[in-house]
Amino acid sequence: MTMGIEWITTFDNVDNLTFHAAISDNPLSTKAEIIAILTALITCPAHVTINIYTDSQCCVDHFDRLKHSSSKMMRYKTSLYPNYLHWDIIFELISILSLHVSLFKIQGHSNNRFNDIADNLANTGRHLHILDICVFQLTNWNCHLSWSDCLIKQSLRPFLKSIFNAYNFDHWITNFSNIRLQAIQHLVHWAYTWSYLSFHFSTPSSLFEQNHFQSFKVNCLNKSLPILEKLKITKPHIYKASWYCCKCNTSKETWFHLWFCHHSIDTLKNIRDQTLDKLSDLVILNSQHKWSEIRNDFATSSFWIIPTSQLMVVNYFFFADLITGLIPNDLVTTIKHHTTSFIYIKSIINESFHFMFNKLYYDIWILCCSQLNLVEKSFTINSHNKRSKYDSTIHDTIIQSRYQWPVSTRWIK
Repeated sequence: MTMGIEWITTFDNVDNLTFHAAISDNPLSTKAEIIAILTALITCPAHVTINIYTDSQCCVDHFDRLKHSSSKMMRYKTSLYPNYLHWDIIFELISILSLHVSLFKIQGHSNNRFNDIADNLANTGRHLHILDICVFQLTNWNCHLSWSDCLIKQSLRPFLKSIFNAYNFDHWITNFSNIRLQAIQHLVHWAYTWSYLSFHFSTPSSLFEQNHFQSFKVNCLNKSLPILEKLKITKPHIYKASWYCCKCNTSKETWFHLWFCHHSIDTLKNIRDQTLDKLSDLVILNSQHKWSEIRNDFATSSFWIIPTSQLMVVNYFFFADLITGLIPNDLVTTIKHHTTSFIYIKSIINESFHFMFNKLYYDIWILCCSQLNLVEKSFTINSHNKRSKYDSTIHDTIIQSRYQWPVSTRWIK
């Protein structure tokens, strides 16, 4: 991807000079303005006053901040912002040439003659040869950091944060318990998924309740709720291998069975239908379509289908995936189709999923926990027993299969 840069001089008595070129390597509008300023300053003679007019308020504000900073703080302050190496070149040019530079903001697309000429030059400039800025001659920097043989030109702290976030996300995706997620990760809208996970409803509640509910959402995403089958592994001295689901007493209580047990399926269908109604009610507030049309479009999507068996590698999004808190791309697309503005999408998703998870929490999960407590009481298992840890030297020895967690080599050389 390339972007054009340009500038034009505005002398009164001589012919004006123009320059335009193309830039690449993550070209953004602010970066294009910075490089345009840089290339303009290169052509200036020493000991002159330069007034630069730009339609980028960001460049004006950042230049003024750095201009009034002390020289000792200059390098540190610039390194905290994107394109810090380009800014350092600009201020080194100003220092070497003894320039007096001021930036002024002008309104873009306001029929300003010179600004319109510059915009036209930028449009043609993106088809020219790509301009490369060499930063290795900077006198203020003794070393430069690179990643995969590419110079790191952005602020180091957010760059490293992005790298570690990508590594942790990759490690989480390749986790053995996320085999199903690996099959559908391309169907997930991750931005809205993380947004919902961090969402707290405005209704007053105690910090204890908020933490419990937040923990419930995260455990649903990781499928790590303390269900009976998991308790059998972590505390085999308390929960016997012969115990079955406390609701049906016919099947093992796996994560899938917790929600889709035939004793819970009617409750789950009611939660799904109520969530569809809630979602439609929220969308209709900012839509020009009929409620029935909105409701029907949502209901016909595959992610509201309740599966009859546990899914592993099927490349479709079902309700079993929805109750983990993953937001499907198709849901976002449908909401966009029916709303008058995209700014409402985030609140619609957060409120509707909060409604659904609140129902899942109280109508299924808490009820399941209560039934297990009754079973525990019948075996005189108290809180002290449940806090005890399994010790093979004291309790019967059990043989458990151990899974070797996969280590991704995608981020390791």
